[in-house]
Amino acid sequence: MSLFGVNVQADDQTEVEYEVGSEYVISIPSKVVLDPSGSTPLIINSVSHDLSPTKLVSVSLTDGLVDAGEIELKRFVDPTTTINAYVTLSGNALPVNNTLRTYDYTAGQTEELARLELGILGSVNSFKAGTYSSTLTFTSEMTDKVIG
Repeated sequence: MSLFGVNVQADDQTEVEYEVGSEYVISIPSKVVLDPSGSTPLIINSVSHDLSPTKLVSVSLTDGLVDAGEIELKRFVDPTTTINAYVTLSGNALPVNNTLRTYDYTAGQTEELARLELGILGSVNSFKAGTYSSTLTFTSEMTDKVIG
């Protein structure tokens, strides 16, 4: 093609693209009541997801541990009185700021992502009466997968 004596060349291919955004829903219990006679599970589940093959989702425990695998429950109205409890993942003490699970589009829609076990440390007979509590903070994040 010529335009005023100058040759102009047009590409003969055009890429057409459409993107559907990734999304996911996970379930984390809002409350767990510890059993004085043994461990109590805290289960994090995938409820649903529609992830691009280029995305990853990570679930982490980001706050609430006072040491690796240990939380401190404070007595209501008297926070100086405490009870220590343990938190494990796959039988191991959970490290502070730990990623519990990372998954991609191949994971099951309704899959157990992490099973934490929580329990009381020490003799329950030595504790003062009252309600003790603490808060664990979980986060989830979608990131780009490194493709090779």
